[in-house]
Amino acid sequence: MRLSPNLVSSRIDLDPRPRRIPGPPDAIAWPTERRLQCPQIVPPPPSQFTAVLEARRSNRALAPAPLRELTNVLAYATRPRFILDGDPYTRSRRLAASAGAIHPVEIVVADSRGAGRLMRYSASDNHLELLRIARPKRLQEFFLSTTELLPSADASALIFIADLPRIQALYQNPSSLIWRDAGALLQTVGLAAVAYRLGFCPLGMLGTEIVEALALPRERAQPVGSALIGRPPSAGDED
Repeated sequence: MRLSPNLVSSRIDLDPRPRRIPGPPDAIAWPTERRLQCPQIVPPPPSQFTAVLEARRSNRALAPAPLRELTNVLAYATRPRFILDGDPYTRSRRLAASAGAIHPVEIVVADSRGAGRLMRYSASDNHLELLRIARPKRLQEFFLSTTELLPSADASALIFIADLPRIQALYQNPSSLIWRDAGALLQTVGLAAVAYRLGFCPLGMLGTEIVEALALPRERAQPVGSALIGRPPSAGDED
């Protein structure tokens, strides 16, 4: 065990450990109403790696981007490059690092246009799943919070939701792994947005409202972050 300091108190955190006997494979049952096949992935234009890194900014002024552009970013950033054949846990190699190659963090797109809609991007087969919203009020509260945080950003939101049973089946004490995976995925999607010349801004919001809007069980679905993505202005408030 190691002592982990905290701004308020100190706590004892147990290090994650691979299970000697894995649990059964499991996954969130998403409330899918309709599945939409996404267009073929178009890679970003050629650019130097250093140029992409140096161009990374938090764009606080954003305009809406077409859904096709957003899904193309998500597809390029998250699609499996290799899937372990015959593996019941569907372990894969992707651009973002992930403990045990499990990739338990899912991405939900929140689109505020019209009445608002929620869609999960399925990286394994390049589909968008239109999700049934059980509590529309919670979705509107999420949109209101994003507007209060970034009033000049009229963009789609990405909510990162950890599928807890998937990683709990293979690891004991997986909490730190979940947060590490979420950060790695957020950074990877952010860099992909830069490569496609889109704007991206992480939010100081976990996305609890979205888990509740979808009526997902909290013992299975853990919100671990969110961001806005859209078209950047020619000149904006950046850091």
